Amino acid sequence: MSHLLFKVPTKHSGTDVKKIEIYNNVNNTPNYLEDGVRYKIVDISGNNIGVKVDPPFKEHKKGSISISKANYYNYKLFYVIKEEFLAKAEKIEESSDRFSVGILTLPFKFRPQDEKTFEAQFNLSSTLNWRIGKFYSTDYYIQIGAGLGSVELNSNNSLGIIADENINAATLTMFTGLMLQYKKVLAGIYCGVD
Repeated sequence: MSHLLFKVPTKHSGTDVKKIEIYNNVNNTPNYLEDGVRYKIVDISGNNIGVKVDPPFKEHKKGSISISKANYYNYKLFYVIKEEFLAKAEKIEESSDRFSVGILTLPFKFRPQDEKTFEAQFNLSSTLNWRIGKFYSTDYYIQIGAGLGSVELNSNNSLGIIADENINAATLTMFTGLMLQYKKVLAGIYCGVD
C-alpha cells in the first residue's frame, strides 16, 4: 500500500463543488481532502481510487469543546477520480527506520570565546540518529556524535599559547543537535565541545 499527500485540497466523491469550505460540519466529513495530510491507498475501483488517513488523527479528550480532525477523517474511505488523483497526489518516501548511524561532515564551526571566530576546518564525524517525527514531508532527527578533526590554536582562542604563535592540533569533537530532512536535502544545527 502506498502513502501519499495531496499538494492542494482535493475533490472526492462526497465533495459539494458549490462550497469552498474544507469541512462539512453537518455530517462531519471533509468537503475537500485536506493537503498536507498523510493518506494511504486502500482500494482501486475502475476510475476511482479509495484513500484513508494513515495514521489516524489523535482524538481529543472527553469534554473538549474543539472538534478534532479525527471526527472528519478517521476510518472513513474517500474515493477520488483517477485524473484528480494523478494531478494532485504526491508519493511519500517511506522512512521506517527510527534509529540509524551516519557519517557527517561539519566544515564550519563558530567558536564563542573572547574573540568570536568562525572557522572552516574539516571534520569527519560519526553520528547516531533518532527520528523523532515527521511533519508534512520533513523528517526530524536528534543526533549525537563524535569526530576527528583539526583546529588552529592561538592566543585568542586558547590559554597558554604566546602571542603570534599558531599550533595546528588534532581534535576529538563531541556534539549533539537537530537535523531536518526534506527529500534528499539535509540540514542541521549542532552544539559541541572539542
